[in-house]
Amino acid sequence: MKKTAIALSIMFLLVAACDTRNFRQYVRISGTLDGNPTDFELFYRGGGTDSYTYVPSVAGSYDMEVFDEGWLELRANKVGFVVTPPETVIHIDMSSQEYLVNFTFINTDRGYIRISGFENEMPTPFTCYIQRPSDLDTVYITSGFTDYIIPETGSFRFTPNKPGYEASPQSAEINISILTEVRTLSFDFEDTTSMDDTTSYYIFAKGHTDEAQVSYSLIYDGPTSDSVFIPAGGKRIDLDGPGEYRLRANKASFTPVPLEMTVALTEDEPGDTVDFLFSTETTGISIFINGLQGGAGHSFDCRITRDDPPFEDNFDIPSAGYLYTSTEYGTYTITPITEIEVSPESATLVMDATNPDDTATFVFSDPEYVLAVSGDETGFTLYHSTDTLAGWTEVYVSGDHYRLIYEEPTIVFVRAEKMMFTAAPSVFRASLTAAYPTDSVHFHFEPIPSIESEIYMADLSGGRVIFSEDMFGTGFSYFDGEGFFPATNISDVHVTDDYIYALDYSRGGIIRMSDMSGSDYTYFEGEGSMALYHPARIITDAFERIYIADKGNHRIVRMDDMTGAGFLELSSLDGGGRLFSFPQGLALDPYGRIYIVDSGNSRIMRIDDMLGSNLRVWDADGDMEYPTDIALDESFRIYISDPTANAIWRADDIFGTNSEMMHTGVESPLSIDIIGNTVYWGGEMGIYRAEWRSASVYWQPTPPCQGVTGIQVFE
Repeated sequence: MKKTAIALSIMFLLVAACDTRNFRQYVRISGTLDGNPTDFELFYRGGGTDSYTYVPSVAGSYDMEVFDEGWLELRANKVGFVVTPPETVIHIDMSSQEYLVNFTFINTDRGYIRISGFENEMPTPFTCYIQRPSDLDTVYITSGFTDYIIPETGSFRFTPNKPGYEASPQSAEINISILTEVRTLSFDFEDTTSMDDTTSYYIFAKGHTDEAQVSYSLIYDGPTSDSVFIPAGGKRIDLDGPGEYRLRANKASFTPVPLEMTVALTEDEPGDTVDFLFSTETTGISIFINGLQGGAGHSFDCRITRDDPPFEDNFDIPSAGYLYTSTEYGTYTITPITEIEVSPESATLVMDATNPDDTATFVFSDPEYVLAVSGDETGFTLYHSTDTLAGWTEVYVSGDHYRLIYEEPTIVFVRAEKMMFTAAPSVFRASLTAAYPTDSVHFHFEPIPSIESEIYMADLSGGRVIFSEDMFGTGFSYFDGEGFFPATNISDVHVTDDYIYALDYSRGGIIRMSDMSGSDYTYFEGEGSMALYHPARIITDAFERIYIADKGNHRIVRMDDMTGAGFLELSSLDGGGRLFSFPQGLALDPYGRIYIVDSGNSRIMRIDDMLGSNLRVWDADGDMEYPTDIALDESFRIYISDPTANAIWRADDIFGTNSEMMHTGVESPLSIDIIGNTVYWGGEMGIYRAEWRSASVYWQPTPPCQGVTGIQVFE
């Protein structure tokens, strides 16, 4: 796996300023990728402040001025990267002219699970124990949240621990099938120091060795049964009712004393405490179980059974092997649970006083790496690729299934197409590894309505305005500015009866032309207060006046024409503080009211005019993660793209009434448009079309797009 180191430097430069100082003090925050500037997210807060200020998109560097002594806490985040240290605290004493702190990012090529905890709706620190298929991880959430990078696929159990507090839920399980998945997990904590233990049935379990308290797994059977991870220091287990509960403790390489115990909970005595002693002394038998594949260690699942006394249980065997211990003699049978050919298929060992220690080694054959593809319709076209930028391989599947076979571990993308049908999922990503050499995907096909469209899209990093007559690429053409301007980034496209408008994101310019060949080409580039910085969205009204979401300048701009005449800006109300933070989406309703996606503040705004009159706000913070674009349907319902959450939101009005969410699958929805009841959105490499919460149609041009940040559709 390729890893890229990123150095993020934070330099505090102190320059001339006020009363007792002869300099002003600045915090300069910059991020680099292989020595070059890179974008990242920034969180900071000062002394006495409970919450972080969030800067969602730092394009290379970010400056802020500070005036008071105290401490400043900073955190940086970049999706898909691990940062060390997770946060840093700087003391500002107004005496030094330069501070330097380095964050280091490592590119993991993996997704993450964002873990957070709250007490009375405020972020709180805690410890989270994560039991994954091959190991146990301990993660410390110091404040806010922590992104846990997904190390492997399989079932994960998350158990929070905060002494003196009860967590809800007590634990959570997440099944990870794709290494690039992005999930969120939140726990609520309640102070239990004043709780009345007599109001509920519970067992407080803890464990220790001769030297220290330890963590372990506890299995209990009774009116309810479960397996619970007990952290060091203990954990309270709330139960549904009274009765007898049989408890068994398990900790690898240790023998619990006692081996098991029974606790009787009654209405008079609804709670009890148990404490297991874990001993390293050999009081019975031990079996070292390991697997080999190609001469190296191999992880697998196995079943262990014993004849007398009867016993059966399943175990995860890590690649380094596992030492199974027991205090009982008997005949043990170890059977690997695997689809790979293994020798021997099982091992039977007679364990007694003459043979207290033994080994069971299993040799696994080199696997074929297979992705099984099936569909509920016969005769479809399958596209597969291990590098989507290099292109797709096309295979016609005459039946309803097909097998893709590889000779070595690989990541493969597949999608299916059948004329006049939609396919779900739109794109499937399989990670075939030595531990998990096989995977499968089933495509569900639904007839698609006959909708003829004209589609325009902005290919951001590809620097193109793209046109297609429909979702099949009919009449495909593009304009990349060749012969008119140097290569650039195109952030949006807007089409009227007379013109095609596009935004030059890199140079802060507006492009206008009468067709896709560049006829009647005109370019606007403002100066001084009219200069645009990273413009994100462009629309026009019935008078052909031009509206711009000037993202980098945190403002909305309107001008009468391409000369800049009648230039107006809205960035604050009545001379107050900044009204917007990185605004990106814009829309107009038939009454001329302006809708704005205030991305940095995670909210949707509506104003009557460029004075900011009659401001209305849908504060979506807590619902949306980072909205980017907006569209209105014929009933004035609002549709919002939320790429960080891989979701599209819909609400009846600007107050968020009856808001609901539709997940969009693998690719993030960067831009959005709505025609009738059909939603169109731009993804990372192509565009999608779907009815609300229905299977989507996907089209990707050649070469693929590099971020469709603008889309406009006509029937």
